[in-house]
Amino acid sequence: MSAKRICIEKAKQISDVGDKDEKVVINSLDYDSLAKIIMLLPIPERIDMEEVCIKWKEACRLAWYNIKEYKCESSIGRSYDNRVLTQSYLQEILLRCGIYLKKLSLSDVCNSKIMPFIGDHCKNLTSLECKFSIDSLNDFANDFVQLTELENLECLMLDVLIELHEESIIAISNNCKKLKRLEIPYCNIVSSIDGEPLLSSSVLYELSKLQYLEHLSLRYTISLKDSTIIAIANNCKNLRSLNIESCNAITETALVALTNLKNLQNLNLYFTKGRILLIDNDEFLRKL
Repeated sequence: MSAKRICIEKAKQISDVGDKDEKVVINSLDYDSLAKIIMLLPIPERIDMEEVCIKWKEACRLAWYNIKEYKCESSIGRSYDNRVLTQSYLQEILLRCGIYLKKLSLSDVCNSKIMPFIGDHCKNLTSLECKFSIDSLNDFANDFVQLTELENLECLMLDVLIELHEESIIAISNNCKKLKRLEIPYCNIVSSIDGEPLLSSSVLYELSKLQYLEHLSLRYTISLKDSTIIAIANNCKNLRSLNIESCNAITETALVALTNLKNLQNLNLYFTKGRILLIDNDEFLRKL
């Protein structure tokens, strides 16, 4: 018998002794039944229920598997609207339901230090959206690395001005094979060793390994080059949407290669250098 089950059984014995009063009907329920009742409560109240007694604390541990999505708001929520959501409280939530989460949306109540924690406790995430404020990023490039181990990710959106280590781009490409949506705008690729040059000036080329990509946003990515776009056009055949707004290093050569993408439906070239050359080219537009 596991240590957890022994603990539960002992708690049950204690509860049975203390609950002779037939009026306390709820305490006569087994752990699974009590957990199902607790699951009807909002998240903060589930955490509060752990303080009732030993039996309820154990039952609460069984009451998180129905939480598949979580979105950070400014407050904890519901009857707790006057309590501001903090990163430490978010960690308490993720400790309990992180293993069950499929979708997680982070806001500026967090800083980048939350990301290793997510990597450890939210292994089954399929969608992660980060909307940090610039002031909360701290050491984003280092903190981000552990997220690349989330092998089930299908959607990763980083809606903030960021720096990423070139190793992180390589890790995304090698580990997050299931990605269908990737948004890393305003991305600046840096070396993992301060002061050292990049191992490759075209590390974004690695993204062409993501063969299931359907939506890709690299807008305002200064280091984006023709070679990356050509590789994406040749390998990411499922791509339906591509945003390379204000990527001024992209030329006509790369844009012509995009005509190979038969499923492409949405192409944002706003303020892209090669756009001016092709915008009036009927043959190019017809191929798209």
